[in-house]
Amino acid sequence: MKKSTIATGVIIALGAIWTGGAWYTGKIIEQQYQQQISKIYQTWLQENQVLGAITQIEDVQIERGIFSSDFHYKINIKSDNLTLDLPFDGTLYHGPLPLNQVAKLNIMPAMFSLSAKLANNQDLTKLLQTNNNESPISLVATMSYSQNIHGEETFIPAQLTTDDVQINWDKGVIKFDLPLQGMGNYDVDFDKINVTLTGDALKKFVAETSANQLKKMTIELDNLKSNSDIKSTELPFLYTGNWKASVDNLHYTYSYTDVPTETFDLAKLEMSVDAKQDKDVMNYAVALKTEPKLNEKSFGEFEFTFNADHLLAKTVSAILATDPNDDAEMQRLSLELLQNQPHLRINPLNLTNNAGKIVADLDVELLEKDFSKAFKGKILSLFKQLSLNINVDKSAITELLSTQEQATGQDKTTADAQAQQQMEMLVEQGKAQEIIIEKDNKVSLNLKLEKEGINFNGNIIPEEYIGMAILGMMMQGVEH
Repeated sequence: MKKSTIATGVIIALGAIWTGGAWYTGKIIEQQYQQQISKIYQTWLQENQVLGAITQIEDVQIERGIFSSDFHYKINIKSDNLTLDLPFDGTLYHGPLPLNQVAKLNIMPAMFSLSAKLANNQDLTKLLQTNNNESPISLVATMSYSQNIHGEETFIPAQLTTDDVQINWDKGVIKFDLPLQGMGNYDVDFDKINVTLTGDALKKFVAETSANQLKKMTIELDNLKSNSDIKSTELPFLYTGNWKASVDNLHYTYSYTDVPTETFDLAKLEMSVDAKQDKDVMNYAVALKTEPKLNEKSFGEFEFTFNADHLLAKTVSAILATDPNDDAEMQRLSLELLQNQPHLRINPLNLTNNAGKIVADLDVELLEKDFSKAFKGKILSLFKQLSLNINVDKSAITELLSTQEQATGQDKTTADAQAQQQMEMLVEQGKAQEIIIEKDNKVSLNLKLEKEGINFNGNIIPEEYIGMAILGMMMQGVEH
């Protein structure tokens, strides 16, 4: 047999295998299409709640071919003030060798590769503007035969406008790598996002009393970056893993009807959350660094680290699933958390300004489930650990108070003088009440649980006195 005949036969056989494989995977894709699209958008569709809006994937359609299929779906977003449909059209290329990948000389086998763009419709055209009417959002993704999905969603500059909300964004990209199970890894990178709220949308974000005077609020994020690597658990709303984010500047502008405009900034903002599950409890670590500013006046560099350990997992899940306005249920669940020996730590809480530092740490670990013992004079038996330390440079307090006065329009000389007077008054009041200790232009408060009682600024306070003090505070609270 001639070699050319053999080669031709091999090519025909390979073509038949490729065609058959593409047809078969196209059939499988048709059956699982909605499930896989939902997986890509799972952060949007988490229990159908996104920023108070119900979000669903609807109108899923696919027209299957041999090597590729045309598809359509829409993301429907509903809130009290808005109903928005985001329709996506695209092409899904069947494995084992998707044609769009082969065209790029990528011959790695895959179940499918897709390319989609946000399509215009009559309603969306009225709300969404881009340069040259380009599609503002595009999506590419590839699914392996192990059902891992990786890809990215790309955003070009656009503006979305409704009656009460205006959202502007510059270019951005969301990259994702999603395993068969769990939330997976997301990388977010946006140059700028700007959100302006008015009317009913504004009232949802601010207190009712403030909303009566506030006519507009603008939120700007510069150079937003975040990374999340999250896994789901057996409990709803409960995830493990880590999330990190940074923003060069988070800027708020408040425009009022009868008072001057105010601004508030969180500059050089860095945040992180780490969640771990240990059997039936959750352990969380939260960290934040930023430079807060009011009307462009800097308060210094703020650093905060908080650990919440030994939180009953099922209770945390229930809290996340509960309406925050359901006070009775939230109180019941909060008590349930406290009755399972949580360990809470703040270390450090620092504020550093040009004049000095304000430093604090807190360590509270509960031990006893029976809170009724507190009413029997056994308050300290509730704690395994209890400590609080606050150390402050007096000059840092003065600087902080002066900055606040300057931010509200006071000149620096007057603000400095008023701040010095206020600081001295606060220190004298604290010393008179024996709450703080003053030494070498510093003030401090130190509290620690010991066998004999509470060591407060070097003095042991027996348990019976603590009970009387707490009872007195409770009575004052009832009176007020």
